[in-house]
Amino acid sequence: MGRRHLASMALWAVAVFGCTTAHATITVTAPPAGSTTVAAGDDYATQVIGDAWDMSNPQDIDTDESAQFNAQSFSGGLFTATYATTGCNSGFYPLFMGYGTQTVAIARGPLYPVDTSHYRYFTAKFKATGTNASLNNILFFFQDGDSRVNNTYGASTFKSANGNQWEILTWDLDTEFSTGTPYKPWTSLPHVQGIEFVPCNSATGGGLQVDWIRLTAAPSAAQMYTVMWSDTGGNTSYTISAADADGATYIFTNSASGTSYSADLSRLAPGDYHITVAGNTSGTATSAGVLHVNAPPQVAVTAPSQRGEQSLSYAVQQQGGQWAVPMSAADFKTLVNFKSVGGSYFTNATCGSGSFCGVPTNADPEFIMNTTGHTIDASYYRSACFTLEVYAPRNVGTGSIARLLWGVSASAVSTTTDIVLGTGLVEYCMPDLADSTAVPLVSGSPQPWAGNLGYFRMDPDEITPAAVCSNASPPQSCFVRLDSVILSPFASANPGYTFKWTFSDAESASANVDIYLDPDKIPGNGNEVLIGTTTASSGNNQFVWGGSGSVNYGKYYALLVTDDGTNSVSQYSGGPIIVGPSDGIFRNGFD
Repeated sequence: MGRRHLASMALWAVAVFGCTTAHATITVTAPPAGSTTVAAGDDYATQVIGDAWDMSNPQDIDTDESAQFNAQSFSGGLFTATYATTGCNSGFYPLFMGYGTQTVAIARGPLYPVDTSHYRYFTAKFKATGTNASLNNILFFFQDGDSRVNNTYGASTFKSANGNQWEILTWDLDTEFSTGTPYKPWTSLPHVQGIEFVPCNSATGGGLQVDWIRLTAAPSAAQMYTVMWSDTGGNTSYTISAADADGATYIFTNSASGTSYSADLSRLAPGDYHITVAGNTSGTATSAGVLHVNAPPQVAVTAPSQRGEQSLSYAVQQQGGQWAVPMSAADFKTLVNFKSVGGSYFTNATCGSGSFCGVPTNADPEFIMNTTGHTIDASYYRSACFTLEVYAPRNVGTGSIARLLWGVSASAVSTTTDIVLGTGLVEYCMPDLADSTAVPLVSGSPQPWAGNLGYFRMDPDEITPAAVCSNASPPQSCFVRLDSVILSPFASANPGYTFKWTFSDAESASANVDIYLDPDKIPGNGNEVLIGTTTASSGNNQFVWGGSGSVNYGKYYALLVTDDGTNSVSQYSGGPIIVGPSDGIFRNGFD
């Protein structure tokens, strides 16, 4: 073929197709090769609870309250369960709202209400498994433990996901909620104490894996990243998405225009994400490098804590020994409605050496603690913790609840509302027995936690024993185990105190820590008092404060603000600290 003819053919191709290139090409230019770090979003579980919902420990999902899930477990950073039924019958709670007016003594939703004006985006990475697995997911959110009765709860819209692959779904709860009756909008509830995730699965015998869950606030500038690309084709709009190492994809937008887009990474969990740009007519490109969402520091304040100053407990100071393992008959004034098996309450192998181990004989077993000769000064001993296991199958409706009772004498006794029990050996703590909001009393109780108390009792459960429990050798399910009952004063700085905490950070060996005293546990309202700055490293840390005459006497909470250079995390102590001598406290109106 002659050169003139070839030139003619080339001109014809330009006229017909409008270009001389064989394929349109999209090239992602930002993020570039390598790793670019972006700050993690303001996540509720990280900032408020102090424990991200990363499925690294059993506290991330309240498995006691799950509905229609079997074989629930945590391993390798995953929550795994199997569906007991198909459809929308199975659900789990990363945050459980409790039961009505109860005394909350373990880490549940009533201790950490969600500020609905601040947190709004619920995002989860999960995978449903099984033949023909598919998901049509929905969330329910509850103002408190009475929400089902009072209709103070809401629901999200449904969102679908594919089965047998990792998915990332997100809801903006400010806008993606059900408008049907009786559901309430997210923002109409001043706070939320419970969130249930219902991943509906059509697969028979299917399973579920959850990698992470986040509840985040609106993004800051540090959590945004401008994705950029070039395009030799004729695309007019683009889909911008992120994908993690498991191939789970998060779509930022389906309608970006131009050659750049400001992507909000605040909803994504810490980790590496490749960015993909897909044109609306042709061409798809993935970034050579990754956007790395920073892992914020994790801090837990261990002193002061919700346990108070246990080394100065009532039992130690007034009775000569802690009511704790190894327990003995001297810890109790009376044991009511218990029987021992094997001759002793304290040597039974069923519960372990040193624990109390007995079988209730009816639905009202009682531990009446030894207060002989020394009343309890309720103005001083304010924190209460007990460590208990009830081996009977857990059922809140049939009696898996404990109570504390007290009075000047046994003839006039006040009773806390139900303390709902968990599964296994659990420590239950009430940071301040005098706080009638956190520790409500049964109606008609004559004596608040005040004055000098001569009677103190703990009822471990209200379960009617099974018939087999009357046998000479009853099974383990009949036993109650008690490891401790400890009444403590608040921690105190007189004049100084050693603050303690644990620190971990998946990406930083250390971080800066500012230590504050705060009277109201409302961060950023201006009344926090900075008392020290230090550096934290992995593991246990402490700061020795010598005290300061510029800090007024009173009741405070420790606030630790930890910054790894990319993210800042604020954590409060579970219990208060008293600054100043006790007589000075009361003269200044502390009580």
